[in-house]
Amino acid sequence: MKQDISTGCLVTVEQAELDRRIKAIRELMEEVQADLFLTAAPIKNGWGKWLTGTDGPGRPCEGGILIGKAGDVLVVNGGALVPRGTDGIRNYAMAAGCVGEGFLGYRTFDGFSADVMEQMAGKTEGKMRIAVVNRKYLRADLNHYLEKNLGQPELIDVEEKADTIRAKKSEAELGIIDGIAKMMDKIFAGAGVYINPKRSERDVVTDLRYAAYRLGCGGVDHQISAPVELTSQADGESKSEEKILYPGRFLEFGDRVNIKMYALGNDGYYGGMARSFVLGKPSEETEHLWKIAVEVQEKAASLLRPGVSVQAVADKVNEFLKEQGCKEDKSIMIHSIGESIQENPCVFGEVELPVEENMVFYIGPVVDDGKADPLSCGDLYMVGKEETKRLTTFPRKLISLY
Repeated sequence: MKQDISTGCLVTVEQAELDRRIKAIRELMEEVQADLFLTAAPIKNGWGKWLTGTDGPGRPCEGGILIGKAGDVLVVNGGALVPRGTDGIRNYAMAAGCVGEGFLGYRTFDGFSADVMEQMAGKTEGKMRIAVVNRKYLRADLNHYLEKNLGQPELIDVEEKADTIRAKKSEAELGIIDGIAKMMDKIFAGAGVYINPKRSERDVVTDLRYAAYRLGCGGVDHQISAPVELTSQADGESKSEEKILYPGRFLEFGDRVNIKMYALGNDGYYGGMARSFVLGKPSEETEHLWKIAVEVQEKAASLLRPGVSVQAVADKVNEFLKEQGCKEDKSIMIHSIGESIQENPCVFGEVELPVEENMVFYIGPVVDDGKADPLSCGDLYMVGKEETKRLTTFPRKLISLY
């Protein structure tokens, strides 16, 4: 990792990987015959992080990222709209690099300049074609500025094609994600130490997050870098409608504790896992539900093959759950994962992408019989040419403590 000299934030992506991503975007531009590529509101859906390697302060929110057919990538940090004929070109030529020493091909700029966009596109005549992602976040005033100053350019929505590029992981990315999977294994291997009678749910969550940081979790905001969902109740009892928000229930012998956790590795990629623990001997009902949880995860993984849609897999999963006497799972049970926790393709995604080789998914359908607390067995998987491989290897068994 290197440091972004303009923000002090860490750049978690190597130069070769950033170069690969920009090259792929330029190939997409050529495919759709675009003169320029624009990411509107890059903080949305993780595009800023994917294209620059960092998501620190000013990286950017109301601005955008511009990529021409050649030359530097321009990170627009501010929302200013530079009038024609001002110092836009001169200021662009003097713009600081946005990525630290050793990283090449990036500049930062405080606003959008039609003069600069024309220069980057290499086009001064005819209607400009701009490939856009996050188009729904394109500000109305920016849209008006482009129409007025660039002769009503044609905006081409390339969200689906760009999401596919991003979801297919490179060999370098797969190596990093394999390390994150090992980190998740270690976090859950030690989780039983924190689950004790008379401790609060909050105590357990805090310890899980501390374990993640000790094992290499990155980031400073634990709500983002190590989010945990934890529920508990007396095993075998009917589902409780009343939840104690702070500090949560105090655990008792005989409780079932359900944990779903994501963690951001130091290299900027997320991992995820879900397991259930019982303080004592599990009830027959919990053992039955856990058996279904493992089976339904395996079924989802077996169906997640190149060419299928995630939603079609989810529909088959829900058919299986209903056959087992359980409710349909209306959560985002299957989703691509990478530098953001949830990426396309996913269940209920904004665009429906076919699954392709080298995509990485979190698979964790929720099993709910309408009686006890729902539970889930969740793991990371990589889609291969012949099989979908489980990356997290912590045993998929109901864990009995004491």
